[in-house]
Order: sequence, then C-alpha cells, then structure tokens
Amino acid sequence: MAEIHLDGAVQTAEPEAVAGTTDENVVTATDVPGTADAESTAPNRPMTWPPTGADLAKIGAAAGLVLMATATLLARRISSDVPLERGESLKLSVRPRKVVGSYLRSAGLWELDRRATRFSVTDRRLLVEEGLVQRSVTAVPLGILQHVVLRTGPWQGWVDVSFPSSSGGRAERIGPFRSPVARQFAAAVARGGGLTVDEVVED
Repeated sequence: MAEIHLDGAVQTAEPEAVAGTTDENVVTATDVPGTADAESTAPNRPMTWPPTGADLAKIGAAAGLVLMATATLLARRISSDVPLERGESLKLSVRPRKVVGSYLRSAGLWELDRRATRFSVTDRRLLVEEGLVQRSVTAVPLGILQHVVLRTGPWQGWVDVSFPSSSGGRAERIGPFRSPVARQFAAAVARGGGLTVDEVVED
C-alpha cells in the first residue's frame, strides 16, 4: 500500500491491479473450461404422474429390489425348524404354491405372506404357521379330525379338514398346492387320523 503526501497530510491508496494477475483463492466458473452454463445444460426433467416409459421401469425395478430384500429378511427371520414337541416326528411340511393371480392382485406382496405360511403334518398333529409380523401356530391333534376332503382342479388343489371346537365344529382350508402335493398332503393327514380321503374334482 502506497503513502501519498499532500500538503502535509498522509493518505493511503490501493495499488493498481497488475495485468495478468488473479486472486489465487478465487476461482470462477469462467476460469475452468467446460464449466460455464453447466447448470443450465444439465437435464432436469421432472417425473410425470402417472409414470410411463423409463420412469415406470425405474419404479418397477426399485419395487422389485425392495420386495426381494424384504423377502430375504423375512426368510431369515422365520425359523426353518417346525415347532415339534418332545418325541414328535415330522412327516410332511409344505408352503402354498405360487399363484400368478395372487401376485398380480397384491402387486407382488403376496409372496411375503406365502413365505410366512407353512403347513406341516407330524405323527401327532396338523400344524398351520402364519403371520408376517406376529407368528401364530394352530395345532390340531390328528386324533380329533372328523373329515379330510381333497379338492383338486386343473392346476391346483386344497385340503379341507374339519374337527370339533368350542363353538361346535370348525373347518380349515389348507393350500393352495399343486394338485400332486395336495393329494400327498391329504393322504398324510388322513393316515395320521385314521381317516379316508374324500376327493372332489372341481373344474
């Protein structure tokens, strides 16, 4: 900074800028090649609703990843062991079959319910395990079963069992299964309860 003496007074003045020099601590967008108008040229297309095309594909992919991750965590959470009593032996354990219509109606969320459901037959009991968040197990002694009905269609089948309850009687539908699996399950239940299987063929 220079000092200028005028009539005995001292004043200060800033030096003039030297051509070709810049402040090294300040960088502007125009100093860096290719950065000018970067924001104005960047794509900034908002997502339309309802989504179509690429946006719909992205949403579908994201939903699929979330579903797979949730199903994996659920499969780990649910114990792979059937809750057996001391001395009890497992005869058959199956889950409901995959049904396309159920997937479409629930946007794929039915898979979580399917993985959380399991039907088992032991040498003593019929076990029905259900529930995503809160697990419940319905155990029916095979000795109290009254009827076993196999209902089969072209692609799948169910097993209906009836047994006495506090309200007088109760029926439980088990499935859906592929038809051969439904037949196998019905035979295991009936054999354990000393019953015969009544088969109903549905169109």
